[in-house]
Amino acid sequence: MDLRAAVGDGRVGVDQVTLDRAVTVVGIEPAGPGQVTARRPDGSVTPLVWLLHRRPEQPKAYYYLEPIRFPSGTAIEGPGRLLVR
Repeated sequence: MDLRAAVGDGRVGVDQVTLDRAVTVVGIEPAGPGQVTARRPDGSVTPLVWLLHRRPEQPKAYYYLEPIRFPSGTAIEGPGRLLVR
């Protein structure tokens, strides 16, 4: 799946995707317990979220204090949806 499958509301479904263009991520909606990571083309890894347990009272979306810019070729892995702009 690539970003061309993005929905018009700025959400991109993730399980495993390699970005076909640079994007700015402002938050994430985890699909359940687990870890979502971003591996840039230079090999550096950025953890985006890691939930051990998911409870109904927890927020559905988590927003970062500062947007994170990822270059084309970044591999995103984990259950959830990226919130992009």
